[in-house]
Amino acid sequence: DPNLKYGGTDIAVIGPPSRDKFLRLNFQSSRGTVSLGLKRENLYVVAYLAMDNANVNRAYYFGTEITSAELTTLLPEATVANQKALEYTEDYQSIEKNAKITEGDKTRKELGLGINLLSTLMDAVNKKARVVKNEARFLLIAIQMTAEAARFRYIQNLVTKNFPNKFNSEDKVIQFQVNWSKISKAIYGDAKNGVFNKDYDFGFGKVRQVKDLQMGLLMYLGTTPNNAADRYRAEL
Repeated sequence: DPNLKYGGTDIAVIGPPSRDKFLRLNFQSSRGTVSLGLKRENLYVVAYLAMDNANVNRAYYFGTEITSAELTTLLPEATVANQKALEYTEDYQSIEKNAKITEGDKTRKELGLGINLLSTLMDAVNKKARVVKNEARFLLIAIQMTAEAARFRYIQNLVTKNFPNKFNSEDKVIQFQVNWSKISKAIYGDAKNGVFNKDYDFGFGKVRQVKDLQMGLLMYLGTTPNNAADRYRAEL
């Protein structure tokens, strides 16, 4: 919402809740189109659409985040009979467990990031029989390359710098991802003219200038800080 300015900055802010709860992103690869469904209010990925090995459109979704009826509206190519609620939840830990990552610390960091990697994993889930490990790995990379890249210019810049190649992720990327809500609340409730009232440490060193966080998008926390800002300041 261009009218929302948090902490005296020009960082974009997600608009207030509306009747349009979801948005759709379409990706093209050598095997065709794969679509993602995201929640507008926080950019959480709630579903994806791909063809199976019989070229039938199928939609897979997190049942706690979107209903079958909402999914039909968002991804109408898949009939209700061809919708499937995923057996795991939308949090990173659950997806990582199903991705069966055996390297290093066994988290998404070990997979890396990059456009070529995203394209490879799209091809692994499109026009093929469903394999949960491939699906979970696709979701891990797709979430980071869409929602997380929108939230953090730091991640955007890494993608651009290495485009289109795969690159190794890093601890700082993970710390950004798990602290989006906390960072948004700190900027909303405890920053003025782009400067925090105290030093903050979000897992990668102390920060006083908001610009040093290289944010791309903040979560919606209200239109006017006032009492709400006091509440968020107290939480931090």
